[in-house]
Amino acid sequence: MLTAYRYDAAAQTLDIQFPKAKPGEFYRYYNVPKETFDAFTAAESKGRYFIENIKKGDFTFEKLKEVLGETEAEVQA
Repeated sequence: MLTAYRYDAAAQTLDIQFPKAKPGEFYRYYNVPKETFDAFTAAESKGRYFIENIKKGDFTFEKLKEVLGETEAEVQA
C-alpha cells in the first residue's frame, strides 16, 4: 500500500508515497507526533496503521509534487 515514507521530527511532518503515485509525488501529513511515527514504523502492517491512525486521524495533509529538487504543493485539507 505504501511505496516510501519519510519523517521530519523537527517539523513533525510525515511524507508518504503510494504505489500509483507519479515520480516525486508524496502526501504530506502535518503535526504527526514522533510517537505516532514510531508506532507507524513498528507496525506489522504500515498500510493498516496508516489507514486506522493517520488517514482517519485528525491530520491536515497536502499533495506534494517534487520537481528538480523544488516542491510544489496542492493543499488537501
